[in-house]
Amino acid sequence: MTLRKNDIEILHQLTSEVSSGPEEINRDWSLLSEILSTSAKWQVASTKTPDITALLERATTEAQIQKSEANRYGLVAASIAILIMVCISLVRLNSTIEIVVPLAGMKTVWLPDSSKIILNAGATLSYPKNDWDRSVYLQGLAYLEVRKGSRFTVSTDQGEVEVLGTSFNVSALGQQFVVECITGKVAVTSSDDENPVILTPGFKTYKDHNSGLLIPDRFDVNHSKEWVAGVFNFRNRPMSQVWDEFERQFNIKVNYNATAERFYTGTFKNDDMTNALVNICKPMNMRFEIDQINKIVTISE
Repeated sequence: MTLRKNDIEILHQLTSEVSSGPEEINRDWSLLSEILSTSAKWQVASTKTPDITALLERATTEAQIQKSEANRYGLVAASIAILIMVCISLVRLNSTIEIVVPLAGMKTVWLPDSSKIILNAGATLSYPKNDWDRSVYLQGLAYLEVRKGSRFTVSTDQGEVEVLGTSFNVSALGQQFVVECITGKVAVTSSDDENPVILTPGFKTYKDHNSGLLIPDRFDVNHSKEWVAGVFNFRNRPMSQVWDEFERQFNIKVNYNATAERFYTGTFKNDDMTNALVNICKPMNMRFEIDQINKIVTISE
């Protein structure tokens, strides 16, 4: 959670200028109302809900103690201090680690339990900084090696993957959702269907856009990790998906206007853009033109 400058100033004012006299009581109540309004607009980044009930019970206990020891003006100051404690606790509980991989790059992330995630170009990973419960949120393509232990969850906009200890690929790009099990066993659930699909090594599942259901299929485990080394294999994939991956790997814009939908089976590497274009375009009888200044590749048929 990120506090705005105005929010921080309010907290500072409350902690350093809490009044104790009747002539300032109206100002205190005004500030109290302002922080309640401000805190209500904060965005909670964590997927784990803080124990608000425990915090409020503690606040109530503190208020009762203050009431017996102070007059009503001191009670206002004590209430403000308790509210600050609750707000600070929420900030601490809801802090989130977010990792964004730039285009034309990859990144390896080690999680607190020593599980490893390799993120493809353009991918985003986030998880709670405190009280981590072996769950992450993913956008993009990632390879995961999960340490054995309690249940591990990968959440995406299109579905969820649960494992105990295994290695697998997850691709969550826009409406695309594909999970490939390399070792172990994974349970995949679509956001449109609560019935999980159980995958074992050599099996994958992808989400059908029309029905929202997960469709199981086989894949070649021997080629499943090649993308980690910069080798991208495609089997009868739409050209739009191929060019999307090309853009991520080389951080360049591709202008491609097809007269009809075409599908590509082949491979390109991300170490040389010209060679990659040849590997894609030659078998498809396409031509390309590179504008290095504006970082644009134009494809023609």
